[in-house]
Amino acid sequence: MPLDVWKFVHNIVRWRRRSPVLTCASGQPTTHPALADVEYEELGAFSIERVFVCRGGVNTVRLLQLTRRSLLEEGQMVGANALVNESWSCDVFRRSKDVYEVRIRYSASMAKAYKNSPSKPVAIKEAKGIPGMMTILEASDI
Repeated sequence: MPLDVWKFVHNIVRWRRRSPVLTCASGQPTTHPALADVEYEELGAFSIERVFVCRGGVNTVRLLQLTRRSLLEEGQMVGANALVNESWSCDVFRRSKDVYEVRIRYSASMAKAYKNSPSKPVAIKEAKGIPGMMTILEASDI
């Protein structure tokens, strides 16, 4: 019995201090080039952190689009139609042989602009993924 408890504790400690197999970020907060020359009124800064459990691979661009869309939907509740000063970061952890946990943090300022926000995240070229056919098993907000 004591050996089972030790094994359990060991697995918890190992799980908590795991390191990501892949990390990428957008860098400094930037506004999408399509909104660079558009006048807007900032309504406040928001951020969202989402966790996805994926099998087969990780398509970071697609997960960023989903997270950004969720953030924009929150902004629409307060009258915003655009995101400015956007930044994101992504950490990918291996859960098992073919299953990954992806943590995406997306921050932006909500704005009321004369032009709607484009659907693409900023600094999309910085996004790295894991090749394979991605299937999202779970998605949750933190």
